[in-house]
Amino acid sequence: DIGTRRGHSAASLAFNENNMVYTYNNVQEPIENDVFNKLDNIKAFVETEQDRTQDGKSSSTPLGNILDSGEHRENILKSDLIFCDVDPHSGEHETQLFNFLSDNDYKGITIWDDIEDPLREWWADKEGNTDVTCYNLGKYSWGAGTGVICFGEKELILK
Repeated sequence: DIGTRRGHSAASLAFNENNMVYTYNNVQEPIENDVFNKLDNIKAFVETEQDRTQDGKSSSTPLGNILDSGEHRENILKSDLIFCDVDPHSGEHETQLFNFLSDNDYKGITIWDDIEDPLREWWADKEGNTDVTCYNLGKYSWGAGTGVICFGEKELILK
């Protein structure tokens, strides 16, 4: 779960106690319920933004250091399912995560929130990518839209 915020998505993913949920946020925010204290299958991390030098230029990494840190990096890449709902929805966080997954040959299913607004252009770009399979679940989700991107040979079956 990328973008813990108040803990709702992590709690939903952890409802099945066979799931181990790693949830990441880039700011400290209060969890709205005590589910994190009740379930042993949620591990929450707060990793703040950091600056790094890339090709001699300083750039902000909006996902903190989770994509660079060995433990967190491996947790993400071995996950069968990743849910991304980060603020702000500018496309920067989403692009960073998508590129990280693509560059590291991720094989799994990702769920992306708010693909209709404000991420319409970002989502349209992903739908045009022939290396992944995209599913717009707009008719199944609330107003801002939800999308699924399958990496590797994963697919989504809608009935």
